[in-house]
Amino acid sequence: MNIKSVLKKEGITNIRPLDILTINKISKNISHKLYETFNEHNINESDLFISISRLQMYFAQMPEDASAAKYFYRNQSIYFNDKFSIDEIEEFAIHECIHYLQEIKDEKGNLLRLGLYDISEGTNKGIGLNEAAVQLMAATATGTEVDKVKYYDLFLVTESPEYYPLQCVLLKEMMYFTGNYPLYHSTLYSDDVFKNTFSSKFGKRAYYKIEKNVDELLTLEALLNTLTTEVKYATRTRKIKQTNQLIEQCKEKIANLFIETQDYIIELCFEYEFNEIRTMEDLKYFKSRIYNFKDIIGYTADYDFYNKYYIKKMEEFEIKKEYIKEHGAIKKNPISENLSLVETKKNKVSMFKRMLIKLGILVDMNEKKAEIDNEINK
Repeated sequence: MNIKSVLKKEGITNIRPLDILTINKISKNISHKLYETFNEHNINESDLFISISRLQMYFAQMPEDASAAKYFYRNQSIYFNDKFSIDEIEEFAIHECIHYLQEIKDEKGNLLRLGLYDISEGTNKGIGLNEAAVQLMAATATGTEVDKVKYYDLFLVTESPEYYPLQCVLLKEMMYFTGNYPLYHSTLYSDDVFKNTFSSKFGKRAYYKIEKNVDELLTLEALLNTLTTEVKYATRTRKIKQTNQLIEQCKEKIANLFIETQDYIIELCFEYEFNEIRTMEDLKYFKSRIYNFKDIIGYTADYDFYNKYYIKKMEEFEIKKEYIKEHGAIKKNPISENLSLVETKKNKVSMFKRMLIKLGILVDMNEKKAEIDNEINK
């Protein structure tokens, strides 16, 4: 299918080219921001400008559910939704320009890979993680501040409330355990540094499970957009009712899959870090790590997994702390079977939980929900 047919199929019409001066201005701003933000990745600002300025850029009419901009690798062109002005498109442009910098093609010009998105084996694995990675880099480069938002039934703190918010939150949770460098490197150079860094600690099976879930979230969100468009133009009462039911089911699936994936990351990664504890310094570091994680999680009104898991790990924390005090630094077998026995009397656990909440250690989800509602309604 030629590019004209592709554009027509996607509803991109009334295409008008941007002039050379505007393209150069956009290219200069983007290359400078990428260089300033990610210069540790051996980026050359001049080379970036030359490369980006060769792109063709257009304004065009796009469908209501389309993104603000879209990059087509076949003709190395970016199409901007013409409902936005020149001054508004830079954030969208930087996202699409990163896609352009990512692409790896074969000798025939067929696309093989975009960052974390590997197409070489005819699969679509990693598209969700890659879109989130590109969006996080674009938000970082443009200095976007984090925002508190409600996304369907989920409450999120994210620097990308409009684009891939669920994927961005989950990816930031993975980055919490790998650092920024591996992700940004793999996003720019389309290699496996991020995947290998995460997998070396938590296993490839875990990486692929998260990757699959993030891709599924993207699929469900696309379905939700389709259903929302359908109900908007439906005229028959029965059709409207059926579609609204499907919309609610889809929203529920999205929320459940997000929470399931997040909980998997929490337990998988903190169990690994806890088992790596050998010294008192390790204990202090772990305690701050698991506590600070509360600031990046997403949740629903009745979400309690993080709080329960925190209580569990703090009980095990005290046991390991006493063991290290008595026996010194741990060399092997961090905790014996005897040490892993924890009192499970309900009144003691309840008292422990009340104490943690009183001290501000646990997250009061109702308070956080109210806080975000206030922010949204301002």
